[in-house]
Amino acid sequence: KQWYQRRVRAVRVSHATKSSMVVFANSDVDTAAQTLLDKAFAASGQSCASISKVLVQSPVYGRFSNILRERVARLVAGPPLDGCTDMGVTLHKKDVPRLLGGNSHLSFVTSQSKGDALPCMVVFGVQPSSDLWESKVRGPVLCVTEFRTAKEATALVNHSTRNSGVSIWTEKNSLIMQLVKPIQ
Repeated sequence: KQWYQRRVRAVRVSHATKSSMVVFANSDVDTAAQTLLDKAFAASGQSCASISKVLVQSPVYGRFSNILRERVARLVAGPPLDGCTDMGVTLHKKDVPRLLGGNSHLSFVTSQSKGDALPCMVVFGVQPSSDLWESKVRGPVLCVTEFRTAKEATALVNHSTRNSGVSIWTEKNSLIMQLVKPIQ
């Protein structure tokens, strides 16, 4: 056998995947929201490690959504070398109808920008069965949905075909240990 035939290894290639975040009611919601912004919009949301889907437990969904709305609205997009810029621009306002598809009733917030640029977008109330939830958008688009129980959150995370990782936010280690095995 040739040397290269002996060195063949199985490799898993990830294509257009992003991560999810699950926020339980007993977590530090403020810290979770800030971490989410850092992880969702780092590299303008174009990294496979970027978070694109957020599941928030019902009791804190409203509070978490309000924190996100407030903080995203304060982000500034512009030239990357400008010290006042939080992130570069990768989307255009004309992309919004395409991104929302038939979901124009959804609530969303965008960050500050100049002209027709759309630096980042957070869409609330996205149903996991929608195209938007499973979209292949390589940019700063974040989908937020609500869940009731840990079992439901696990099912929603596992239902996703484009998941490269999961961040679980809770103050109960026992809950994390309970979810580690069922989440695929």
